[in-house]
Amino acid sequence: MSFSDKHQCILCDVVSCKFHDQSGHCQLDSIKVKPRKNCHDGSCDESECGSYINK
Repeated sequence: MSFSDKHQCILCDVVSCKFHDQSGHCQLDSIKVKPRKNCHDGSCDESECGSYINK
């Protein structure tokens, strides 16, 4: 899905990710959010970035 008419900004504090820049932004145009394994309880840590790649 493309949002070329939107100016979305993805902020990220995960400095170990390949797509993180020094200003705290994700350099990807979009990210995939996925559920964590064995965690479906509605807590705030239930999801994670599926686009993460270690530097």
